[in-house]
Amino acid sequence: MLTRNKMLFLSIILAIILGSVIWQFFIENYRINDVEIPASQNISFNDQIPQNIDSTLLEKEFENNINKPILLYLYTTWCQVCNKNFTTFNEIAREFQNTDLKVFALAIDRNVENNLIQDYFKKLPEVYFLPRILENRNGFLEFLQSKKVSYNNRIPYTILFARNGSVLAKYSGVKSKNFLRNKIITELYDKN
Repeated sequence: MLTRNKMLFLSIILAIILGSVIWQFFIENYRINDVEIPASQNISFNDQIPQNIDSTLLEKEFENNINKPILLYLYTTWCQVCNKNFTTFNEIAREFQNTDLKVFALAIDRNVENNLIQDYFKKLPEVYFLPRILENRNGFLEFLQSKKVSYNNRIPYTILFARNGSVLAKYSGVKSKNFLRNKIITELYDKN
């Protein structure tokens, strides 16, 4: 006969297994990974001089890419979590480089100079997006608010915008590559 402790232990193990199965099929949703994504051109931006951008230029970039999904990644060069998350973001940028997805990675360090950002990128392996630096914060929070994003100075901060400009996903910190990848695939290839 099973004791109460053994029953509790078995219940916990079964809950973990059931939770993992539900996570794999409903959260990670592997079925949409079967989409054929055009092969990346593997264009590297390591040698590019980082582009200074302000909220006005960022808004123009968004306007120029209307009806295209946009991935906006806010980070700083000194943030350890940003550095760890960089690999995931860079892989996403490479994989979807030959699609309609527009990728904007924006360094929001205060008072950082182009040469420091350039040195930061030279230390990294291949970089698959154009490095951009937020030149000043004037109007930046207002720009995000106009896009229905309340950023609250949390970094790294990732926002995926749908073709119609609505927010599909936004989060601070780190999520799995599959989480973001599946959101992008759904927006790019879902026929519904």
